[in-house]
Amino acid sequence: MIKTIGSSIMLAIALSAPLALSEETVDCGSDAVSAGIVGVWRLVEASTTLPGGTVQYPYGQPAAGLFVYTPGGHLSLHLHKNPPAEKFAQRPSDSELGAVARGYIGYYGTWSISGNSVVHHIDGAMVPNRIGQDAERPFTLCGNTLELGIEGSDGRIFYRRLERIESFAE
Repeated sequence: MIKTIGSSIMLAIALSAPLALSEETVDCGSDAVSAGIVGVWRLVEASTTLPGGTVQYPYGQPAAGLFVYTPGGHLSLHLHKNPPAEKFAQRPSDSELGAVARGYIGYYGTWSISGNSVVHHIDGAMVPNRIGQDAERPFTLCGNTLELGIEGSDGRIFYRRLERIESFAE
């Protein structure tokens, strides 16, 4: 689904909202930030805002995926298009596998906090070019809602909203 935002004001709001960190929510240098982000998170929104203001939902509405941040600093991230591709009747062709792969992101590694960002240190990924890379994600944490946002080098704004579905017992 694609919708168009009619003004550049909405683009500015879209850029600033997911990247702002509420001072009353967390102290970014404290263990409270790390403790707050630990858990299993369900992806509920994944959007991309193009430089002209068009908003796309490349993984559908609602989006489908899980982000896992463990207390020991490990992470696992998986998201896919919703609804998912239909089941294959037989062994899938290369083009069918390619279509499924274009609608999926998956990687694992470790995570750390840097200022108002969570940094994903990628050890393994579906896309080999990501292995060994760090993906810095500015975030806002409010209760059981985690918002991640980043502006791409091409001017696109990527936004992810997640809801906590499980906490890890200390």
